[in-house]
Amino acid sequence: MVEKAVIVGAGGHCRVILSVLKHFNNYQVIGVADRDASTFGEVIGENYINCTWEDLNNLHEKGVSAAFIAVGENELRSQLFRKMKKIGFN
Repeated sequence: MVEKAVIVGAGGHCRVILSVLKHFNNYQVIGVADRDASTFGEVIGENYINCTWEDLNNLHEKGVSAAFIAVGENELRSQLFRKMKKIGFN
């Protein structure tokens, strides 16, 4: 079964995660979430930045069940992890 996924973070870590996910057929990346909307429409690989971190709850409610955190700063990554688990992401 293919699971819908979002990448959270739009920098270098995002590119690495997208590269790795190309080798697996069990995730459909529906987009990239950046910290704010100023980067909407930018392309990373074959994906667009199309949402913000504030949109994550809404994405989960619409059936996106997986989130990959692509943020390098340790404390921020930890905070995002707790937020994703609370929302219900895998």
